[in-house]
Amino acid sequence: MIGDNQPYVMDATDFTIPFHAYARRLPYVELEIRQDHLGSAEGVARIAEILAEALIVASALFHP
Repeated sequence: MIGDNQPYVMDATDFTIPFHAYARRLPYVELEIRQDHLGSAEGVARIAEILAEALIVASALFHP
């Protein structure tokens, strides 16, 4: 499932994205992975596969 992570919001308590991305007008993504998905070698491999596929697609969007 992909969506906005509640109750988190981008506000004055955040540093990394405002400092590195907003200030330089860079595209960004903030990623959080549920720890229970990383409890086994199979889970880690599956998450790595999902991220690799997503990064390939995202890269193609910015570097056609």
